[in-house]
Amino acid sequence: MKNHLKQLLIVLSLCASPLGVIAQSSKYDVNGDGKIDMTDVTAVVNAILWDDAYLACPDNGHPHWINLGLPSGTKWACCNIEGQKPSSWGKYCTFTKAQQYNLPTLDQIKELVANTTTEWTTLNGTKGLKFTASNGGSIFLPAAGYVWAAGQTGNGDFGNYWSSTPYGERSAYVLNFDAYSVKWDWLDGGDERSVRTVRRD
Repeated sequence: MKNHLKQLLIVLSLCASPLGVIAQSSKYDVNGDGKIDMTDVTAVVNAILWDDAYLACPDNGHPHWINLGLPSGTKWACCNIEGQKPSSWGKYCTFTKAQQYNLPTLDQIKELVANTTTEWTTLNGTKGLKFTASNGGSIFLPAAGYVWAAGQTGNGDFGNYWSSTPYGERSAYVLNFDAYSVKWDWLDGGDERSVRTVRRD
């Protein structure tokens, strides 16, 4: 608790101080604009109070856990696995290989869709879907398409993200979206699709 209070005081003092542009404040500069403002303070205070879960991706030290205020307490990662930033496609995996990661269950995907609003948008030149929760938390999932026997397809058109929930012997449920809809579906487990991990406290 003492450490939490100390961090809160640092952030609040930087926000109030004209020295908020100094270099040592950069770790609290969520917007990356060289100064501390209320958007930064909200994100960092949220991270402190929610055990390092942010409202938005704060810096380049990926991955971060994003608090969307979901009923189950599930936090979503800010980036795809092996992604260098939230807009990176990251690594594609078959369903079997994706099991080594902490995938969302089908119920957690349903929870995400039910408790956020979605917007088809572009981040750093990458098309994808932004999920925004009522607490102000948000994540961006790139429309990374998928990889199958004939090669890579669908980049910029749609996204398929594995859940941990199998469907039959060869398939599994996915979060499936494009510019017009977002839903869950089941797809062939042998194709390589995107992976976004979760954490449940």
